[in-house]
Amino acid sequence: LTDIGKLIDDTVVKDQGFERLTRVGGDKFLLLQGDVGPHQALTAAERLRQAIEATTFEIQGVEFDLTISCGVIEVGHAESSLDLVRRAFEAMRFAKKAGRNRCALDKGNGPSMLDPPQFPVKARLVPLVG
Repeated sequence: LTDIGKLIDDTVVKDQGFERLTRVGGDKFLLLQGDVGPHQALTAAERLRQAIEATTFEIQGVEFDLTISCGVIEVGHAESSLDLVRRAFEAMRFAKKAGRNRCALDKGNGPSMLDPPQFPVKARLVPLVG
């Protein structure tokens, strides 16, 4: 998971003003982005999703593929941090239920699926520490 977290951190564009990546438990990561709107954050999540989808991972000679599902939320003015995390997890679960390997967006009225933009991503092999 450490290597996956590093891959996520390396893939996220760091010129938006504020980005923090943290692992919140198990195989779940939370990426906080400041100074971006919900559609910019969704674009970043979709770029990350497509980059991971195009990556083959290898550990001790065994190659495998991974996919991720992302939940993106727009922060409301009066929401607590617990509300934000709850909504982010709900959006992620919505993306998984919609077929996995998807990104969902919640602007405050519940999560929805959008047609994702396609990004040019190169296939790559990432060796993981065993």
